[in-house]
Amino acid sequence: MLYKELGQDVVPAATNVGVFWKRQGIYRGRGTAVVEFLPRIEAGRGLKVFMKDLEASVEARSNQLMIDAGFEISADQLRPAESDTSQ
Repeated sequence: MLYKELGQDVVPAATNVGVFWKRQGIYRGRGTAVVEFLPRIEAGRGLKVFMKDLEASVEARSNQLMIDAGFEISADQLRPAESDTSQ
């Protein structure tokens, strides 16, 4: 929504914190959390194109950061997710 309404470039960020911070509970595992800023996505793309590019860049880099942290990723997780970007 911000991309569409503000008309500004976006600087995505990828992270591996999912390896250390589980979805449920308060437990935090040991390790180094990494947040990495990715190449800028220029303003003015259509929303569907923007969302596809955003998801592809963030997911690919986040997966690599998790692998680098020792997390095993299945082939299903490496494939781009199909998402509804029509909103």
